[in-house]
Amino acid sequence: MQGIKRRVIYVVFYELITLLIISTAFSFFSGKDAGHSTTLGVVVVMLAVVWNTVYNTLFEMWGKKQTGSWKKPCQASASCHRV
Repeated sequence: MQGIKRRVIYVVFYELITLLIISTAFSFFSGKDAGHSTTLGVVVVMLAVVWNTVYNTLFEMWGKKQTGSWKKPCQASASCHRV
């Protein structure tokens, strides 16, 4: 499983877990019913998904433009030693 399919599955499961945690915590600490806390959780999760998609897309576009300087930290640093 590669590419977009892997990313979509990862995001869906990760955000479902996040939604469960946010909704439960908000409902517990605020005293509001589950409907209110779930609505808030959905809004927060959707904002996070949109923001992360935009940020990652821009970051990957920037990374592709960096032809010679896009290296892993160990490749760019002389302080990494191999045994």
